[in-house]
Amino acid sequence: MRLEPDVFIVSISGYRQQIYSIAHRGGDIETVKENMKKLSEIKRKHHLKTTIVLNYHLYSYNWENDFDNAKNLAQELGFLFSPNCARSISMEMTLQYMSQLEKARLGEEPTKLPFNIPLPQSFYDGIASLIVKPDDTFEIYRDIPSALVCPFTYVETYIRADGSVQLCGCCSDRRLILAPDYLKVSQQTLQRKRRWHPFCEVCLRTKTYLYFNMVDWHKWESVVRTRIPHIPADRLLVGNA
Repeated sequence: MRLEPDVFIVSISGYRQQIYSIAHRGGDIETVKENMKKLSEIKRKHHLKTTIVLNYHLYSYNWENDFDNAKNLAQELGFLFSPNCARSISMEMTLQYMSQLEKARLGEEPTKLPFNIPLPQSFYDGIASLIVKPDDTFEIYRDIPSALVCPFTYVETYIRADGSVQLCGCCSDRRLILAPDYLKVSQQTLQRKRRWHPFCEVCLRTKTYLYFNMVDWHKWESVVRTRIPHIPADRLLVGNA
């Protein structure tokens, strides 16, 4: 914190342990709260300019009392409060899921990806808890033509802590590393590897990249209001829209 990063983001999915632990498995919300208080104290003590954001992942089950308490805590600590509709951004699993949906919708065999990713029941449980699901992509973005090149990976390079370059910011599998050292590979080479990658082809064809990046928040909002008609407007202020 003494190095004054521009932004420091803390993400939570509930104010009480029984709610927080549903999505943040193995986490302890009380520990998170204590560390948030320490961050606030350090910022005040050293007169730091860092913007600290409390990113609240909004699910179908945590938008009432936990939301209000988390928002109040953010205000007490001097943090920006940013509600953010939770979404499925495990690229490997989500694209496997989207490929299966394509088969069901079009009556075709799903695209064969480089490696099969078994979808555990916990993945389907997670999908069920989302307000806006990957399934909604087909309707939300039906009028947008499929892109040939991902506009996000075209302008961004996703570098891991060890210096390797991963396929995109939504994947985690080590089999999707494009280069072991970002200092020893050109942007042209990285783009060429992405351009014909099977995962990218499925992502672009199903427009899942638009879902990952929450493109056109107004359409997301209409889905939310259809499913939760009585949700207050302040629950839908999205920090990265």
